[in-house]
Amino acid sequence: MSGCAANGVLVLAGCALTAQGCTVAECGESGVAVGSGAAATLSGCELRANGGSAGAASVAIKPKGRAVLRECRVLDGSGMGVSLGEGAEGELERCALLRSGKAGLAARGAARLLLSESEVADGGAAGVMVLHGRGDAAAGAGAGCPGRASCSAGRDSRASPTLPCRGGRGRAC
Repeated sequence: MSGCAANGVLVLAGCALTAQGCTVAECGESGVAVGSGAAATLSGCELRANGGSAGAASVAIKPKGRAVLRECRVLDGSGMGVSLGEGAEGELERCALLRSGKAGLAARGAARLLLSESEVADGGAAGVMVLHGRGDAAAGAGAGCPGRASCSAGRDSRASPTLPCRGGRGRAC
């Protein structure tokens, strides 16, 4: 699907979405928005050039929403690649988050994020940001981290508030 004026896919509270091999491109807001109390599982999907002039996240996981992305590509969005709201849960495995207009990934408040065997590169800000409070982030082996001291290597290890990204344009990289 492409060219939607608002969100490409909107998953509302109490609903669950499973999508395989889909492309969501050039939406005016998020390519996929997962509402509070909703869940989404995306496998082998491509989210390209979403976010519009407002700079919405390509994948927006609202407070208390949950999303799992496996082998997905999130490319060229005007905002963050993936954004997790307060208390949201996100798991990204073997994904590529490339050329986001802002941070590749951002987790707020008590959000929980697991990033494994993924690449976050060439974003407009930090690769991964954990903001405002007690969010948990774990970067697994092969998470696209260049091996700097602020990047944790173990699957269950804690990450620093900002993980470096490769080749980013922002100062935090």
